[in-house]
Formats: sequence, structure tokens, C-alpha cells
Amino acid sequence: MDVTITEAVTAINTLWILVTGFLVFFMQLGFGMLEAGLIRAKNVTNILIKNILDFCTASIFYWAVGFALMYGVGNALFGATFFFLKGIPETTAGVPTVAYWFFQLCFAGATATIVAGGVPNDMIIAQIDRLIPRHFLQGKLFLGELEIDHVGPPLSGRVDVPL
Repeated sequence: MDVTITEAVTAINTLWILVTGFLVFFMQLGFGMLEAGLIRAKNVTNILIKNILDFCTASIFYWAVGFALMYGVGNALFGATFFFLKGIPETTAGVPTVAYWFFQLCFAGATATIVAGGVPNDMIIAQIDRLIPRHFLQGKLFLGELEIDHVGPPLSGRVDVPL
């Protein structure tokens, strides 16, 4: 069983993306404990269920439209492909796209939980506020033909200048 260096690097990068995604996912526990500590005991169950439902709702919307708005091919404002993850490339940023999607899903879920904890009923607006500017700012409108390594929090990453 010969493993090439490229395959080993891809496996390590994928493992790292998944581990960091799990770490971001476990931020949900911290949010739940923080909110539970700030309210009366009789409301703790309600707030924890709300946090679970926030992440579940964010997951469904990110799977259906979020990834498409952020990474789909479209105009300068938002993407118009990859809805429901249909037609996604096999790899993105050097890792399997599904692993990359999970990583970004964890950030979208954390964003939804943070906003919903402070401003109920505005979760959908928070996701749109995150997705469209990211697509716009990392698109070719401002960056020309530069490639962006999309791993990391919004608008971070390494800019690779083609030689």
C-alpha cells in the first residue's frame, strides 16, 4: 500500500479541518452553558432546546442555500449554483468538499446561535448578513484573478498570487 505525499497531505489536511470543525461545533456547548448560567433555573431547558434547534435550523438552511450563496458560481453578490450541495466539486481548498462544508457549517451554526441568543427571531437575517458579504468580498470583483484559501473564519485566509 503505497501512499503518495499528496494523498498523505490531503489526509492530514482533512483530519485537521474535521478536528477544527468539531472544536467550533463544541462552542455550542459553551454558548448553552453561558446562556443557562445567565437565566433563571426554570428556563434552562428551554434555552438549551433553543440552542439545539438553532443549530439544526442553521444546518438545514446552510445545506440548502448557504453553501451555494457563499461558494457557488454566480454574480458579484452571491452564488447561484450548489444549492442542496448539487454539483459541488470533489475538493475545495485541497480537502474533500464535504469536509470543508462541515467546517463552514459549524461556523454558520455558531453564528446563528450567537445572534439568536442576543436577538431572537433574526437568525435568517444573520445568515444572510454573513453569507452574501463573504461571497462578494472574496469574489473576483475586488480581488481580480487571485485565489483565496477559504479555510478559516470569514474573510481570513492566505492569498495566493499566481506567478
